[in-house]
Amino acid sequence: MLFRLIQKVADLWFSKEEDRPVVFVYQGGKDKIVLSSLTPTQGEESKKRFICETVIERRANEKIRAGFERLGKGYYSDPEILEPKRAELERLCAKGEISGYDLPYDILPKNLLDYVQEMRNQLGTLSKRTVDTLRWRGGIDGPPNPFSESIAEWSFDGSRWNELPGRRSIRFRLRRGFDRSERAEALVQAKVEAEELEPLGHELLREAYAMCNMHPRSAFLLAMTSAETGIKQAIVALQPDTKWLVENAPSPDIVKLLRDYFPQIPPIKSLNGRILFPKKTILEPLKKCVQMRNILAHNGRFDRTAKETEEILDNIHDLLWLLDFYCGHDWALQYLDSECSNGLCEEVGIKKREFWRRAYG
Repeated sequence: MLFRLIQKVADLWFSKEEDRPVVFVYQGGKDKIVLSSLTPTQGEESKKRFICETVIERRANEKIRAGFERLGKGYYSDPEILEPKRAELERLCAKGEISGYDLPYDILPKNLLDYVQEMRNQLGTLSKRTVDTLRWRGGIDGPPNPFSESIAEWSFDGSRWNELPGRRSIRFRLRRGFDRSERAEALVQAKVEAEELEPLGHELLREAYAMCNMHPRSAFLLAMTSAETGIKQAIVALQPDTKWLVENAPSPDIVKLLRDYFPQIPPIKSLNGRILFPKKTILEPLKKCVQMRNILAHNGRFDRTAKETEEILDNIHDLLWLLDFYCGHDWALQYLDSECSNGLCEEVGIKKREFWRRAYG
């Protein structure tokens, strides 16, 4: 079977003398990438665009091939999978809620789902590696993700192409409104007048969230930097005489710092007289993150999705809020994830009512 991915490429150009397709052939001819320029529309001659067409040939067993044959004829799934969805669709029609309904990607048989996703992954990986290497060799600047619009297709013979099924999703974050209490407004004014900025760890994490969807690997690395920065700034805030050492010594294991060193530091604010970070929601996830970063530094491998990366960022956000609390800001407890606050109360040995009393004063 043949699979094809066609993508627009950003910030790529060829010299006029070489304005012809560039072809890369891999796997003895099974895989091919063609980079070519699009004919500009009238009035946009200066905005030359390029497309990257990636074609791979792969074997498919009888079940997978039969699944694609059904797709080619207009069938979307096996009856036993489709019937529950049909019932759901009929229920929505009866209630008048059909507007905006779309056939779900997950009603495909699982074996076909897995195969389709694997083909998409192979197409995307090969095309990005090729364009990234081409840009590096050519000294061409550009965004981390060089592609914009895309379409993926499949074919039995290379003449008739069908759209490859894909998952449509939307991710969003609920935004908090500013606390309009006199206490909150007074704190903002006092901090600004004292020229005390938002902690750098929070600034870096905000930037990591901004790039998480498009560039999860970079977001992860920046989030880890934000965690280290937040930890160092908290140590200096709680023990000012350590400033030179913290700023000049090599970074130690941050998990050991949180687990073994921080409990020895007298906090400005605390729930039971000492500093503690929940094992399940802070220490264990952060230990995994350190291991992931070490693997990434050695071989460049990072296989987390944008959603999974955002969950990592959320854990680091909890860490930064806890550091803020121990440095004297009671209100920071308000912003802890419920799982983190529950774990904290359990390990500290206080009731949730007392926790909220501290958080909201």
